[in-house]
Amino acid sequence: MNYTIKIGNDINTKDIDDLHHLIDFNIYGSKDWEKIRERSTFIVQIQDKGKTIGWGRCVDDGTFCMIYDMAVHPNYQKKGIGKTIMDEIKKYVAQNDFYSVSLFY
Repeated sequence: MNYTIKIGNDINTKDIDDLHHLIDFNIYGSKDWEKIRERSTFIVQIQDKGKTIGWGRCVDDGTFCMIYDMAVHPNYQKKGIGKTIMDEIKKYVAQNDFYSVSLFY
């Protein structure tokens, strides 16, 4: 299948909320996603026919970087979507030469 990789904060927060409910990781309320989107410094999403099927994000201050909220739709798991998301995040990290990178789960 051909998926679209999108980089940037232009993300459909309803898709993200739905995705997190599907994987039973709905720790945020639906109103929180807009704030989360605005405050993230790097977002990568994978789409299939315009629908977000996976995503991940980073928050950083230019020196330290934290990776948050990576999720893949259950129907698309074990197909390399998560690896693609992490590869894009790794490119971002390498381009910015952070002192420290952490994963929050």
